[in-house]
Amino acid sequence: MASKQRGRFAFLYLCVVLLLAGGCAGLQPKGDFEARLNTLEQQLTMLQASGVGASFRPYTVLDGGGTGALDKTDGATLALGDTAFVALNADATYGTVLFAYVYRDFGGAVSKALPFVQKPATNPNANYAWFLSLGGSSPPTTLTSARAITPSELRSGVVFLTTTDTATLPAAAVAGYGTTVCIIARDADVATVDLDGGEKFFIAGAAKAAGVTITSDGAAGDYWCGVAVTDIGDGSTDGWWTLGMGATPWQ
Repeated sequence: MASKQRGRFAFLYLCVVLLLAGGCAGLQPKGDFEARLNTLEQQLTMLQASGVGASFRPYTVLDGGGTGALDKTDGATLALGDTAFVALNADATYGTVLFAYVYRDFGGAVSKALPFVQKPATNPNANYAWFLSLGGSSPPTTLTSARAITPSELRSGVVFLTTTDTATLPAAAVAGYGTTVCIIARDADVATVDLDGGEKFFIAGAAKAAGVTITSDGAAGDYWCGVAVTDIGDGSTDGWWTLGMGATPWQ
């Protein structure tokens, strides 16, 4: 019975390995079953180590195009949605950290901006790049015209406004309850912040009416900080709870 169970496990394991290794084209195993299984396992390990033929790709260097570097893998072998982990050990710039990346379409030409965006050194696609999805922080977002702030632009926790137009926060549920952000009027402009749909701001001890915007006083460096919540203080409505403001309250 134990031998039969062992055989079934080995067969299932072999199937998984074949799928991950792309069928192991060109492999001509010799010897008994254990030898064939060992050969397949070794080949899978080599594929993962080189970052070729696997959707999960481990690396130990962020840049430079050398062995183990994130940008070494040929862009022609990458598929959108591929994931990569870069384990840095006492790196001179980033220290000891684990970065997680997703290979994504930016919808327009994108350039390398380490550690947040990395491009393959060989056959890069103008619109595709590795995007840092976990590990480390994101750069602050700067808005220069009226538009909605995307959930990903809240990752750094800071949004600079350099316009007199209106910036719109995403819905609290879309941003993620507990997401915090500070919106800063970088220049001497009157900055206005709006909410999604019927959500509300909580300011100065009370929930504002649905659809009410908040506006700075026009001083450079003025700021508003808030957190996305599922109850804005009226017992039910989603919105953004004020954590702090500059010397002059936004209202």
